[in-house]
Amino acid sequence: MNLLLVDDEVIEIEALEVSIPWKQMGFSCIFHSYNIKEAKKILTTQDIHLMISDIEMPHGSGLELLKWTRENCPHVVCILFTCHADFSYAKQAVHSQAFDYLLKPINPVEIECVVKRAIQKMNLSPVNKAAENGPDSAATAIDKVIKYIKNHPSENPSREKLAEIVHLNPDYLSRLFRKQTGATLSDYITATKMETAKRLLLESHQNIGRIAADLGYTNFSYFSKKFREHTGVSPMEFRNYL
Repeated sequence: MNLLLVDDEVIEIEALEVSIPWKQMGFSCIFHSYNIKEAKKILTTQDIHLMISDIEMPHGSGLELLKWTRENCPHVVCILFTCHADFSYAKQAVHSQAFDYLLKPINPVEIECVVKRAIQKMNLSPVNKAAENGPDSAATAIDKVIKYIKNHPSENPSREKLAEIVHLNPDYLSRLFRKQTGATLSDYITATKMETAKRLLLESHQNIGRIAADLGYTNFSYFSKKFREHTGVSPMEFRNYL
């Protein structure tokens, strides 16, 4: 699991990092952010599982970050803390689905208990359902994704759409798919399209441009480039040669 600590006070982040046994609780990477913009960048580029954020920051509040996270990274479990016992903060935090709301100064024992409860929530969430139910369930999810890709050759489904089909988090699906198949989702989609293209080139008299369009390629040059990368020859050469 990966953790993101967000606070504009460096000393607060350092205190959080050293006072809690993160490694023992299963966190392999701890990321730091000192403002909202930086936090969003980390959330979109790293596989974050838990975010702990202060509410009061100079360039946007933790509540704004929480709302953005719920909309863009809904699998991330969020804990907020503040030095003000303001009921309106707590109300907004609950409304935006924060896992918990704590007051500063943070008691290490208290936050450790809250984090352990958050870990339990993560382990029971749909993100980890395939892992929780065993390898058979994971294989079933991957089989469904593969079947969808093969049955919809004209589409270029995003990992978000494929993840929605099997009720998994996109990041988790990507890792699971690569582990099960040895290929990334995008590479597998392209390879499936190229195999379909080869079959159509051999078994039909369709115009090559029509075949490219039917496979979701609006740019014929790009289709030819991907086909050559996959086969070593152009679509026309492949058809004529065979």
